[in-house]
Amino acid sequence: HFGGGGKPEGTQSYIVLNLPRSGSSWLQEVSMMHPGIKVQFELGIEKANEALTCKQCYRSSIPNTKFASRIPPKQHPPKACGMSLFSEHNSIEAVRVQAEKHKAKLLILLRKNHVAHAVSSYRHFTPGHNNRVPWDSARVTKEVEKLKGGYDKLLQFAGRVGRPAYLIWYENMSRDPERVWAGIERFLNLQGANMSSFSELHPKASTKQSIQYLEHLDDIQRRLGGGSWGEMVMNG
Repeated sequence: HFGGGGKPEGTQSYIVLNLPRSGSSWLQEVSMMHPGIKVQFELGIEKANEALTCKQCYRSSIPNTKFASRIPPKQHPPKACGMSLFSEHNSIEAVRVQAEKHKAKLLILLRKNHVAHAVSSYRHFTPGHNNRVPWDSARVTKEVEKLKGGYDKLLQFAGRVGRPAYLIWYENMSRDPERVWAGIERFLNLQGANMSSFSELHPKASTKQSIQYLEHLDDIQRRLGGGSWGEMVMNG
């Protein structure tokens, strides 16, 4: 806990913006293993004053992480204080106001493949969970279209909030986590932090391609229509 109500001098504030199923759990676990970071995930922007000024130590409030017992003691003051938001639940203007007030940088999590993202969301949030979820092409197609709108809004944050933004691709968290984290460190000016407790940088667990997804790919393509298929599959 920091007294006085203000952010410690030299501490960088940041806001993570993402859609569900785009890598925020990985970023949460890795961030909490860094001794120089204090961060709270999946808040509303109304909590910015608490999260971005480091008023609270959130070490004990990390949900469902297998690394909870290994979270190291935090540096005082920390190098960075952050929060994460689901972009679909927060307005661009509200984020802009708080980001400017706290001089916060933005980390934006993205997935290149909209269809794989839609399948992941469908399987995760549908009762029955994962491989026991019955295939429903119409619902998956609607999820793809919903995500496309979500990405359109998510990318507007980078341009309209007016603060420095760093894009992080979900696929790279699995392919090259060290490079992803090195980029985040540079962006948040974390170089020089004590990393003695941060030696096991684990990759984002790959989301295995669903057999159902592969079997029904043609059906999804037909429903989306040839003209929009390529645009929806690859973003970036």
